[in-house]
Amino acid sequence: MTSTQLSKSSSASTETGEQAGNLSQTSPLEAEGGITLQVDGKEFHLGYSRVSKFMECPMAYKYTYVDGLRSPGGIPMRRGQAYHGTLEGLLNYKINRDGEHYPIEKTEKFAIKNARKEDLSDSEVARVVQAARFYHSKMYARHHPLAVEIAFDFEKDGIQYTGRIDLVDRQEKKGKSLAVILDHKFSYDTWALSRAKYGVQPIVYQWAWEEQLFEEFDGLEYGGFGYNIIRLYPTPVIQELLIKPCSQAASDWWSKQVRAMAQCIQHGFFFAIPGEKKCEYCDHKKLCKPTIYSVKEARIGETNEDEE
Repeated sequence: MTSTQLSKSSSASTETGEQAGNLSQTSPLEAEGGITLQVDGKEFHLGYSRVSKFMECPMAYKYTYVDGLRSPGGIPMRRGQAYHGTLEGLLNYKINRDGEHYPIEKTEKFAIKNARKEDLSDSEVARVVQAARFYHSKMYARHHPLAVEIAFDFEKDGIQYTGRIDLVDRQEKKGKSLAVILDHKFSYDTWALSRAKYGVQPIVYQWAWEEQLFEEFDGLEYGGFGYNIIRLYPTPVIQELLIKPCSQAASDWWSKQVRAMAQCIQHGFFFAIPGEKKCEYCDHKKLCKPTIYSVKEARIGETNEDEE
């Protein structure tokens, strides 16, 4: 894929984008990084947060995504969308201008514009601007974007995967050019890197590269999947995590896990996995039988029965 082709495919220049300083954006990305699965001819959406929810508790997944008992996107989601939209514009500008940086003073205005679009309060707008400034000063120069918000659509082991990648970045490792897929995260306080490291998102993006994107990027070698996380509290800091490509054995294991999960969803097989704190803070604890009594109380009851 040539630089011209990349520019055209990743740029979505609109009148609004031009008014914002020649920055281009696609539609707001889904906060969970979508994956669509097709099992036995039936298609359903399974994003990263949904996979995490199912692994945590399949019954909670059912209440949230099958029964539709989910709350509308809150402030963290809208704040994240504003931040993503800002970074998308900055990186597209860099692609379209052969590496030229978007000015910091215009970055602030662009961040405000994106935050206002999400109907955020003044304090939340200020946080988006702070995060955008921090990214611009600490990470913008380090990124060499090949494509932004690039879609993938491939089939593996009978399951159709579709989704969208935040950033394909070119990085140099030991004199070799590698393509690294990066995911942006914006957290006001903390974000669980351990959950990210062992989640399904890295392997799905690796499959996307192997099955589809490898050819689209002229056979550029895959260098792994990474998270760029900006945390504002108590002081602004950047957390970075690069996950090396998985082995074939790990890839096969994940493929079986995702297929088993998809089949459970397809056939309506949901079960609760109680946990003391997990159940206590679950939005659906009044509907779920395992949480009529807390896990701690249940354990006390079992102990008493044993003693009798």
